[in-house]
Amino acid sequence: MMDPYDHVDVWLNAVQDLLGFYSEAVVANFYDTLMRAEASAQILSFLSDAEMTHLKACQVRYLTRILSPGLSQEQHMSMAREAGLHHTWVGLPANVLAQSFQVYRAVLEDAIYSDLASSATLQSIIMERLSNDLSWQLMAYTETENERANTLEHIRQIISATINREDIIRETLQRIVKVPGIAGVEIISVGEKYGLHCELGFGHTWCATNPKNLLLQAWLDEKPVNINSIQKELAPEAWAKAQAIGLRSMAIHPIQSATGAPQMLMALYSPWPGYFHPPRQQSFWVSLEQHLGDRLEMLKHGSVIRPAPSGSLRDP
Repeated sequence: MMDPYDHVDVWLNAVQDLLGFYSEAVVANFYDTLMRAEASAQILSFLSDAEMTHLKACQVRYLTRILSPGLSQEQHMSMAREAGLHHTWVGLPANVLAQSFQVYRAVLEDAIYSDLASSATLQSIIMERLSNDLSWQLMAYTETENERANTLEHIRQIISATINREDIIRETLQRIVKVPGIAGVEIISVGEKYGLHCELGFGHTWCATNPKNLLLQAWLDEKPVNINSIQKELAPEAWAKAQAIGLRSMAIHPIQSATGAPQMLMALYSPWPGYFHPPRQQSFWVSLEQHLGDRLEMLKHGSVIRPAPSGSLRDP
């Protein structure tokens, strides 16, 4: 079997016009398949019509790029890994991605193979590159799970090793803003008569214009509030402010004491719609929020750290 990246320009140059002609149809069928799977359909539902159009256009460019002459194996691996990381962070199940790729390949075969019937070598190059793309994306899923566990443990170590409230909050937020998919994070205190004050923030945040009802909902209900699509779920003026700094989704977590009473709020922001929707993501942030609350409670009252809820990520 020949190397699909070495001296293949002569074959791929001959098919570029054909790929350009059929790529939109291939991508359209790819997303039709995603929409038939409940998990991926829900993720795509967080996108606006304009964002969906943009995503499809990006996918067309991606398909054209991975089948282009001159693409090295290292470049392809880097592209696929980035795509895979994005897919897993927004909660696209690996099995759905794999199933969709099978459709991707089948549609591509139906679309262009009648024109390529005489070139078994070219068919092999195309299929090998598509197989590599899926394989490298799925490898990114494993990397992400490891990264998520390591990140949680690192933040827990930061929280446990720091000895005063201000340093705990600052160092924790500085580490959180480095998490893939997080654009900003801030801590918000709630005073008398539910007055709100932003204590500290890093990255892209909008505490000053954050809808007060969302913050108070998380505070009063004593549970997280997730906004999977700021554009679809909030008022137009809120969306305009979020869009101006590149934010698409957000989550508000009450930082609670061992008795469950909220101490403050942590607001998280992402440039990806639906970022806080996946169960593994929610478990990650709840675990972090609980450990932070426990540590602050210990410093203040010497409280005993409560046991982690069943199925959480608190115990690696």
